[in-house]
This record gives sequence, C-alpha cells and structure tokens, in this order.
Amino acid sequence: MSLERNLPQVLKYALHILELVDGRPQPADITPAEWEKKRAKFMGWANWLAGVVYAKQGRYGLSDRYLRVALNYIQAEHRLLAAAYFYLGFANYALAGELADKGRATDAVKFSKECAEMDSPFHSLALKNLEALRNDYNVE
Repeated sequence: MSLERNLPQVLKYALHILELVDGRPQPADITPAEWEKKRAKFMGWANWLAGVVYAKQGRYGLSDRYLRVALNYIQAEHRLLAAAYFYLGFANYALAGELADKGRATDAVKFSKECAEMDSPFHSLALKNLEALRNDYNVE
C-alpha cells in the first residue's frame, strides 16, 4: 500500500478481509472480548484501506462509504485517522462538485478541519482543501 504499486490487489485483499470478518462466527478458542477486539482491528484497517484506494482511484462515493465506517474503528490510530479525515475531505469536495450538493461541501469542510488540526503529513494538504472549499463553495 505505501508503495502504491498494486492498489487493485490491496483493494481486493481489503474487501476479502471484510467479507471474512463480517461473515465469520467467533472462533471457539478465543473469548468474546478478544474476538471483538480482533474483529474491530480488521474491520478498521480493511475499511480504511478500501476507502483510501477508492479515493486514489477517483471513486469518491465508495471512498466516502468505506472511510466513514473506518472512523468507527480507528480513533486510536493517529496516522490512519489523519489520512481518513484527509481523504474524506477530498472525496466530499469532489462529490460536492459532481453532485452539486452543498451538503457534501459542508462535510468536506468538517473532515478537512479535523485533519488540519492534527500533526500529520496531511496537515498542509487539508489547509489547501479548506481554502479551495472557501473559494468554490463559500463554506467554512
């Protein structure tokens, strides 16, 4: 994923993980609490991976869907959270233009602000997104 060489394969694995974890019953050899913790970790990472790949592919509706689910699982993962907020901001900015939906622009501002408030490699990009949103949609 970090080398971005084979994003379709990353997406395939992420979606397969989601399919396996979502449909699989709790293994008998672990406690319900352990299973839920493990399941949450896999759900968070796999939804995050799928959302980021879809964003990089310009498939913003799918990116938005998977990254919103990932947010429920990755709150403690600062690095993943910053990227999720950035790509959610970017995806919603793009969807606002595609769908002529100012509500998406408002969501883009919300996610971009969350990202901009974090110390991450996405900080300056989120600030640029906020500037574009002010100019294009007059939202803050």
